[in-house]
Amino acid sequence: MVTTARSLLFERHPSFGEGDVDLERIDLGPLPPDEALALWAKLTAPLAHCPESIRSHVQTLDGSPRALYDLLHYLRESKIITTTPSGWRLDQQRLTASPLPRTHEQLIAKRVEVMEPSVRDILEKAAIVGESFWLDAVVSLLRADTFSGTPGEDPDGPTLAAIAAAGDHTRTQVLTLLGRLIEREWLTESLHTSVAGEREFRFTSPYLWSAVYDNIPADQRIHYHKLVAQWLELRPQGRSALSQEDVAAHLELAGLAGPASLRYRRAADMSRTSFRNDVAIRLYARALSCLGDSDLVARIHLWHDLGSVYELVGDYEAALGCFERMLRLSWVGASRTKAAVAFNKMGRVWRLKGDLKLALDYLKRGHELFEQAHDQRGIASSLDDIGKALYHLGHYDDAFDKVTAALSLRGKGGDPRSIAHSLSNLGIIQKDRGNPSEALNCHQEALKLRRRAGDRSGVITSLNNLAVLSYERGDLNDAQRGWEQALREAEEIGALPLQALALCNLGELAFSQGHIDTARNWLEEGLDLAEDVDDRRVQVEATRNLALLEQAAGDNDRARELALHAHQVAAEAGLREFEGRTLLTLGEIFGDALIDTGQIQLPRSGGGDTGAGKPSAESFFTRGIILLREIGNDTELAKGLEAFGRYKIERNELDDGRLMLNEALGLFERLGVPRSTNVKELLDTLF
Repeated sequence: MVTTARSLLFERHPSFGEGDVDLERIDLGPLPPDEALALWAKLTAPLAHCPESIRSHVQTLDGSPRALYDLLHYLRESKIITTTPSGWRLDQQRLTASPLPRTHEQLIAKRVEVMEPSVRDILEKAAIVGESFWLDAVVSLLRADTFSGTPGEDPDGPTLAAIAAAGDHTRTQVLTLLGRLIEREWLTESLHTSVAGEREFRFTSPYLWSAVYDNIPADQRIHYHKLVAQWLELRPQGRSALSQEDVAAHLELAGLAGPASLRYRRAADMSRTSFRNDVAIRLYARALSCLGDSDLVARIHLWHDLGSVYELVGDYEAALGCFERMLRLSWVGASRTKAAVAFNKMGRVWRLKGDLKLALDYLKRGHELFEQAHDQRGIASSLDDIGKALYHLGHYDDAFDKVTAALSLRGKGGDPRSIAHSLSNLGIIQKDRGNPSEALNCHQEALKLRRRAGDRSGVITSLNNLAVLSYERGDLNDAQRGWEQALREAEEIGALPLQALALCNLGELAFSQGHIDTARNWLEEGLDLAEDVDDRRVQVEATRNLALLEQAAGDNDRARELALHAHQVAAEAGLREFEGRTLLTLGEIFGDALIDTGQIQLPRSGGGDTGAGKPSAESFFTRGIILLREIGNDTELAKGLEAFGRYKIERNELDDGRLMLNEALGLFERLGVPRSTNVKELLDTLF
């Protein structure tokens, strides 16, 4: 695709052209003097002789082809050049009496100046509507001039008799004048209209439009922008997101900041609902800019909504900035509930970023404020979020208590989206407590509620959770379908963190099936996204799986490097379950080859063991199993015991190996995990 644009494109859309295919940008500079004169000669071919004064002037217009066209138009519209049966004729007297404009801007201003007043009036009204405009919009401005609405006149318009007498004269008049402007190449009629039933026109050059608009008196612009906003909102599609943004822009230019902010917010809400996230972010920011400090309540809600969109797309720093402003305004307004919401939102973001201690601090503060305000719904929300944070810290029983308390507060008749959120959290906890059937019921019910509520991001989360259960019980095809569907839907709504999670899970699945290249692609893409949004959990899992992939490929040094990095990220973030997994991975990698561990130092673990001295596969396995046993994650504990048991048997430590495999078998059988068959077969060979 080849296209042309002004440099303004990259100012408004800095990321334009970024994607799978590189953009080749060719900046078109001015014409050299000789080429400018050659173009001028082509344009003035019907003129027998062009005076040297004009040829010299051509070279002062900065080599702009557009300026040369406008110079020619000016010479003809000011009668310096006229058309005769034998060709063009130049009036030297008029040329001498009318010094040529020195700049392109002056040229356009002169072209407007020599217009008939009626034509100039229509051109200016068209410019108020925009670079593209519609016939009836200009008609409405002309009729508004005719019916001024001055004191003493009927505010509801002229009489029906007056309307009947006027007929369609206004529209005919406007069309005639627009036709003259088309002949002079100011305007062109669009082949297709963006408004059904309307004739649409546009300026032949953005430069012409801006020059005309900028020269309209300010008070006149303000008056007409208000009228254009009214016309736009009266159209059948006037309440659409795109129209509301246009209406807001005209109201803003009319100096009506409050009404403009309201329309920007409407447009932002509609864009957010359809997951046009970049547009929603821009429009919420415009709404805030228009609002100023005139409406504290509206500002609180706008910062909340803007922060929520940033959270969805994974721009966590921007989200925290929005929620912080929401919190500050809530303090000014002495609103405990809004302050509590802000604390909770910030706590969720810090949880997503992996700083669980800070997340809990914010969430507990929000919970306190909700309790002070006796806000039962808010209390339930806080308990839910606190439970999720406790789960990631490995405190499964405490997490279970918090989430079940939240679910009880919500009640069966509560908000379906909130109930689904609690059920989803409960399902995750139940899976890792070794209750797969209860987990499945929770996730299935959460998915139904989320679909019914239209909660698309929640649906994606439920699809992921159900795919995890399928993967655990060995139904790989079902797991793949679930994660692929989650990825598609996450891409549709622009949810980068959810995309990263689905990619990481698909990578782990592909690796388990032996599809090494596919696994690497999924995992690396997921890791890139996770790093972009600073999602520590997905970073750890993607890096850990890449370490196992490198081990399978025979690159033990790279495997060791990646596994150690994954462990460091998990330990520093306080993600104890993930830390336990990385320790088991380190055990597998260090147990697979003789590695010089003299320079390796592990960060202090949440379990208190620093791993002093030269770490070995056995020390990693031991620390991982101790940690997973402490937090009560039976699923991961069983996997760790199986891996450690196999390691022991390979080194002929049969008694220890049998003990670990027997414990792993018991856990797998209780969890209903198919891996129990493999463990049983291995144990049978040992007797």
